[in-house]
Amino acid sequence: MTAHVSQQFKSSSGTRLAGIARAVRRRPDVLGLGLLLVLSFLFMSPGLPPWRVAAPMEQLLIFPPWHADFPNIDPRLGGSDILFQQLPWQNWMQHELAAGRFPLWVSGPLGGYPLFAYYQTGVLYPLHWLLALMPISAGFGIILALKVWIAGAGMWFFLRALGLRPGASLLGAIGFMFSASLITWLPWSHTNSTILLPWLALTVYLWLEQRRRGALVGFAALLACALLGGSPEFFFIVAVVAALWALGLLMGEALRAWRGEASGRLSTRDNIMRVVQQAGWLAIAAAVGVLICAAQLLPFFEALGLSHISAIRPLGNVRAEIHLDAGMIVNWVLPRYWGQVSDGVFGTSQLPNETSGYIGFVALLGLIPATIGAVWRQINVRLVLPWAAIALFCWLVVYDDKVGTFLRGLPGFSQMVNERFLLGIGFALLVLGAFGWDWFSRWVQERGGRTTAEEQPSRRWTYVVGLALLAGGAAFMAAYMVGLVPPPNVGEPPGPHQYGVLYPPNTDYRLYWASWEAAVLVGLVGAVLLWATRPRWWRAVPLVMGALLVADSWMFLITYNGTAPAEQYYPQNEFISRLSAVPPNERMIAQGEVLLTHTNLVYGFRDWRAQDPMISERALRASTFLDPDYRKVQWTRYNMILSNIRLQVAPALGIRYFIFPDGVDPNRPAAADPGRPNFERIAGAKGLGLWEAKGVPGFVYLSDYVSAVPGEAEAAQWMTSLAWDNIKAGAALVEAPPDTVAGIARGSDGSTPGAVTVEEYTPGHIKLTVDAARQSLLVVAESYYPGWHATLDGAATPILRANYLSQGVVVPAGRHTVELRYEPDSFRNGALLSGAGLLGLLGLVVWARRRQRKAV
Repeated sequence: MTAHVSQQFKSSSGTRLAGIARAVRRRPDVLGLGLLLVLSFLFMSPGLPPWRVAAPMEQLLIFPPWHADFPNIDPRLGGSDILFQQLPWQNWMQHELAAGRFPLWVSGPLGGYPLFAYYQTGVLYPLHWLLALMPISAGFGIILALKVWIAGAGMWFFLRALGLRPGASLLGAIGFMFSASLITWLPWSHTNSTILLPWLALTVYLWLEQRRRGALVGFAALLACALLGGSPEFFFIVAVVAALWALGLLMGEALRAWRGEASGRLSTRDNIMRVVQQAGWLAIAAAVGVLICAAQLLPFFEALGLSHISAIRPLGNVRAEIHLDAGMIVNWVLPRYWGQVSDGVFGTSQLPNETSGYIGFVALLGLIPATIGAVWRQINVRLVLPWAAIALFCWLVVYDDKVGTFLRGLPGFSQMVNERFLLGIGFALLVLGAFGWDWFSRWVQERGGRTTAEEQPSRRWTYVVGLALLAGGAAFMAAYMVGLVPPPNVGEPPGPHQYGVLYPPNTDYRLYWASWEAAVLVGLVGAVLLWATRPRWWRAVPLVMGALLVADSWMFLITYNGTAPAEQYYPQNEFISRLSAVPPNERMIAQGEVLLTHTNLVYGFRDWRAQDPMISERALRASTFLDPDYRKVQWTRYNMILSNIRLQVAPALGIRYFIFPDGVDPNRPAAADPGRPNFERIAGAKGLGLWEAKGVPGFVYLSDYVSAVPGEAEAAQWMTSLAWDNIKAGAALVEAPPDTVAGIARGSDGSTPGAVTVEEYTPGHIKLTVDAARQSLLVVAESYYPGWHATLDGAATPILRANYLSQGVVVPAGRHTVELRYEPDSFRNGALLSGAGLLGLLGLVVWARRRQRKAV
């Protein structure tokens, strides 16, 4: 009886296992996507909630407000875009949405600026909507994991649609989701577009090759998402690659049509007209996708025209000469960087995300069978040639000194950091490599069925050699990964105050990583030999190769994107809490390396400093009035660290609160400073002091001591020549014709022109009550920017540019209510156009479903 039950159990278990195996064979897409999802979250596990955050917080905690609480923090690099851009922007966006406001304007930095128009926040990017459902500290890591998975899933579906087997598709997907171009930029908005490249390529293929109308809907929607991602530069690269792919398919189809091969039922003319129609519909879908983004694009172009980035990247051939040295091509085989930013293997150190597009040896070796299969015409050359051409095109843009110079001088390219076309090279090589491994798999199976008895001994020896190489390479890699072979010191470490400095590695360190890559190559060659001698392993060997690829990529990349314990995520402390002593509408400024810019967007205080290439050129120049030495050193330029503030300029920009390190007493100037007011220390902790300049204007004031100048040059001269006597007297300047302020005159008795009360102050809306003794200029230290409108007692009134960067409103004597609102026409008109774009997308959906119903 027991034996019978045991036999029955074994039989049922075998039946279940066989059923699972059949299900896997029938649904490889489910298995593939599940595996990619697991890999994505495993990769990001060091930064997932609830115990960890996906941010290198040690780069923040070295600064004085936090370092006393975390004395053992020792970062490899000081400062991070993630900490003073990406995370603060997302915190600001979440805060504004929670308050019921659409986040058009941010108050505080630079006197306020249109961060939505600056674009990198990606407010409208669908993946960022998840941040409305969870804290940023938890949601950021989850979103990064989802980005990795979306990239891999897109590559999987794209390669599967091209007809590739699951094994080759898996290798291509893993290679893309853990490629250097993707992972080193993962926390930035740049990859919001990058992850959609395979999806765009898929929709282009489904429309042009299979004529699926639904693909046009997907193409328009995906293009809109990529454009809303927040990085116009990476969107440009993605769009160029997708356009070249579409052009390659169209040219191939047009050639077939010209030869009469496209459809035997149609004439050559009709076939060519069909190709033209397909291209036209694709252009219409692209136009719909761009139109959907109008609410973001119109404010962006308005801000771009005023921005610093526009000033330093003009149209023309200015950037045409900038490219990577051709010798850096070795990075595709042996990257300069592993483990940390300052690591280099060959040559001098440079930023890894600008010079390395590493995709792993698996994809690179796949180019060999891809070439063989193409030469033997056993691969669909019509699908392979476009990607070879794309790889060549992007290679010319990145490396070439002749043809590449011409390409980099073209409109669009001339404003890009063209080194980032490494993304296009890597993606194209991954597609070609996947084609190679797919052909190799089919060739091995066909050859396995034709093997003769005489060939068996040689195959047996090949099998033994392959097994030995795989085992040896894997063992060597495992020893590295578990720390049995510890890495030597890189070289000279950065000093405690040398933030941002990159040091070249020593010879031992280079040899260490060269040995690692040799082990990867040995293991991979062993796996290929096993695959060639055991055709029945055609499912297992790609998984082994995928494991080698994962190990190689993770060893290279995982420590680049730092993580931290959850309690270190922008931690509160005594000094930060004391900043609440500053009234909520007033601004402060820090001198020296004491605070990273934009941390105020997390903590809620209003630091004047900001860092973003999209900030207006005028705001950047205002920073040089505060500190003439600003922008002379790369680190201070990039992070807006002001080391020697001209204190008398700050009140003209609405700043009368200052943060100084201990030991700095503003009441004891190093040189004579006539008229300097008294500074009162109102709070202090953690080696820092918060000071207030007494008797000087702040956020708002009335002035009857007003000058008018014709333009920016004269206003800049006024700002640089300011003295304390001007500031204490409430002087103001407007850039306007003199008759604009002709009715304003100083009181003969020297009395104050009146008082101002701030009734409401939220981002984009200011309500003030003014009691003016006589006609005066109301100065509001909120940035003068297109889109602001003012009302005086409910009636529209003009806004003047005051004090170089602020807003001014002429008010008559008496008690009045003044309201300022940021309501840009660019956003309003863009929203209307976006509505039209969504209607166009709906029209495409109806058109596609209508065709589907007819087909049924």
